[in-house]
Amino acid sequence: MLKRKIKKDLKNGGVARRVVSPICGEGVQSRRDRTRPFFNTFIILLIAIIFFAGPALAKKKSGIMPSEQAVFHNNQGISFLNKQDLAKSEFEFKTAIELAPQFAEPYNNLGLIYKIKGQYDLALSQFRKAAELDKTYASPYNHIAAVYLALGDLEAALKAAKKAAKTDSLMADAHYNLGLVWLEKSKKEQSAKALSNAQTEFEKTTVLNPNLEPVHIRLAEIYRDQKKYDLAIVRYRLALNISNAPDVWESLGNLYLEMGDSFKAQNCFQKAIELKPDTEDSHLQLGIFYLNQKRNEEALSEFQKVIELNPKNEKAFFSIGALKMEQGQIAEAMEHFKKAKMINPNFADAIYNLGVVLNQMGKTDQAKQEWEYVVTIAPEYSRAYHNLALLSAKLGKMDIAGQHYCSFLKSAKGQFPTEESLAKTFLEEYEIKCQK
Repeated sequence: MLKRKIKKDLKNGGVARRVVSPICGEGVQSRRDRTRPFFNTFIILLIAIIFFAGPALAKKKSGIMPSEQAVFHNNQGISFLNKQDLAKSEFEFKTAIELAPQFAEPYNNLGLIYKIKGQYDLALSQFRKAAELDKTYASPYNHIAAVYLALGDLEAALKAAKKAAKTDSLMADAHYNLGLVWLEKSKKEQSAKALSNAQTEFEKTTVLNPNLEPVHIRLAEIYRDQKKYDLAIVRYRLALNISNAPDVWESLGNLYLEMGDSFKAQNCFQKAIELKPDTEDSHLQLGIFYLNQKRNEEALSEFQKVIELNPKNEKAFFSIGALKMEQGQIAEAMEHFKKAKMINPNFADAIYNLGVVLNQMGKTDQAKQEWEYVVTIAPEYSRAYHNLALLSAKLGKMDIAGQHYCSFLKSAKGQFPTEESLAKTFLEEYEIKCQK
């Protein structure tokens, strides 16, 4: 399965529920695939969906009548926050608090500033103050859940996320955050129940707000893991209807590859490249498509574009090595496999292929060294054991060959039936028994 990556995540806490509408907080990511793991990066995503209201509206919804000036400064803070001017927005929120100490929204918004800065203790204190001032205000609880999720405290995050969703059952962002917490618990605890809960919360989110792209992507990944490919495609398409983002086209292309539909995958990767010509992974995957179609010149061109974008992309060097190997250009293949190994010394496929070309060049001692190295970094790499067995048998070292065949049989597990049958015949012929 190809690695997938999702570059954006969203955990809306909601800024100033009544005086302004939501602004997004930071979220924790995982790749599968991508690759990219998704829960290692904090991303800030701002949504400028703002309406302004006067103190009369604030009174109607919270029972508190902040001064007109306090509302003005709170709204000014939101405007600066949407422009990512944290210093000015922080000043405006503090001003609003000074003018109206019982006004909950600026505390929530000031907490968001601290959350963005990574000052989590200060953020939590502001969110708690906002929740204390207005028991019906869901946004602070939602932000508290986001902070605890970022800190890895899943139980505290779950408690706060449940509180947010209960306080305002129609708040889409609260259900999304609750889904994220359940998703993390499912990964940490290998819990099918937690995963089911996550899926339920994400589905609720899309009913309440079908325009949140990250929720569709989350559901697409869940469906993909469940082999519900049609539903995964639907969710990726819904995400594309919202943003038409190149990384979503990449993910959809990888899904089609997984399904064996290489031509649809090609179209997706081309779309990603059209939208963002420097999309490294799309050029790589498009090159692999061309390579599988024997369109070697086009494949080489795509791999070279990847190297132009990232001279340390070991997969591009490996792919060119595989292309040259297929064309019989063994010396060039060897150089590219060496470069791939130099960039990533743990790239087992590249090192294995390096051993293959060295063996073809008659450099059996060097080939043996490469394959021995492969099984040290990847103990289940059965093909390397098989080749080591062949080399040892060729040199008349039958006992050593038998040991390698035993390792081959243990790791192959039915992947190579013909070779496994020959290995068993060898072991019987030389009366070699494998240790259990």
